Amino acid sequence: MLCFAGNAPASTAFLQYLDQLMANIPGINKAVWRKRLAGLSPRVAKMVELASAGIEGRRLEEARRNLVAACVLAPAHPEVLRLQGVLKHLEERYEEAVAAYNRVLKIVPDNFEAWLKRGDALST
Repeated sequence: MLCFAGNAPASTAFLQYLDQLMANIPGINKAVWRKRLAGLSPRVAKMVELASAGIEGRRLEEARRNLVAACVLAPAHPEVLRLQGVLKHLEERYEEAVAAYNRVLKIVPDNFEAWLKRGDALST
């Protein structure tokens, strides 16, 4: 099941919801975050935001819980996969991290963060 719809128009309500999510994340570029979450329902977007915050704060169990839930609903979404790669990398599960990044790159070949993180995982 492919959950990513990068060209799908986002509703005004959903964009407002994303703005609320991003209000508490310092230094986040709203346009980048909106693009990353394109195609996700508000519920899954919240799970991804919580997973990202958990990773950022090194609360890996919290991040894992939210990513597992997001993956059930959006198993092939590039941002869900990218965050899985980041989490696996932090857990020193490098082969699994590379596999997650490879899945992102099959969907979005120009995802520079996935390329960078993939290189990091391969070099450790």
